[in-house]
Amino acid sequence: VSRVITPVFKPIGVHEDNWQATVGLFTGAMAKEVVVGTLNTLYTAEDIQNEEFNPQTFSLGEELLAAVDETWQGLKDTFSLSVLA
Repeated sequence: VSRVITPVFKPIGVHEDNWQATVGLFTGAMAKEVVVGTLNTLYTAEDIQNEEFNPQTFSLGEELLAAVDETWQGLKDTFSLSVLA
């Protein structure tokens, strides 16, 4: 199937003999979690960029602890049995 649809991708630089790239593009489009993760990163970065930064109220220690806590909670949520059910 990928050999048949490869010519469709010629405008973006995929040559007809490079059907493997077509498979990668097609399956990559199916990996919606990658799309969601990318959009999350882009919108989060935009939100952070719009925040004002005040060096007097910034605490590196507090920020690091909050990041570790958020990461730990995310890991627990990811690997919990209720998520897998």
